[in-house]
Amino acid sequence: MAETFTDQQVVDGLLKREKSLTNRIVAYLYIYQESITHMVMANNGRTEDAEDVFQEMIIIFLNQVWDEKFKLIKLSSDDPEEEEKYIKISTYLYKLANRIWLKKMLRDKKQQNWEDKFLALQDTNDEYTPLLQITSEEDSSRFKKMYSQLKEDCIKILDAFYFQDKSIREIADELKITEANVKVIKHRCIEKLKKIITR
Repeated sequence: MAETFTDQQVVDGLLKREKSLTNRIVAYLYIYQESITHMVMANNGRTEDAEDVFQEMIIIFLNQVWDEKFKLIKLSSDDPEEEEKYIKISTYLYKLANRIWLKKMLRDKKQQNWEDKFLALQDTNDEYTPLLQITSEEDSSRFKKMYSQLKEDCIKILDAFYFQDKSIREIADELKITEANVKVIKHRCIEKLKKIITR
């Protein structure tokens, strides 16, 4: 029977930086491969793509734990009797894999006409959901002309989020506004860009 670990044991074990223990934890993390594969293939990916995404996800996750950029965050609760709850590693890994795959799709030159794909996407306000997919130099040129019609604050926020890979929190800190305001402005800018494209 395969060895299992709790989320806390995964983090604590990786922080020990013992090769044998790390290998056992990585082997355990393969329980998430099937869901990652399903996500990639449900989004026009192939089995090979899913394997690449999974491997990259594992490497990034290990480095984030070792660099102490990933920590189990306790969810607040008003009930002192309630058990401590944390954001699950499974949830984090799925979002991380989703982000990796979407970045790869951004660079993929074999996608359908970018305009059709752009219009088909919906803004879910999920920070891992990029809406800008450019598939050729010609499309890129057309897109840049439309993109340049946005106001400066829109370009600044969309550039930071989609092309500089900055988080909502980082953008909010740079602009000295709340994260909620950044999300509202980002959503409004996406809607403006959709209108420009469909003129």
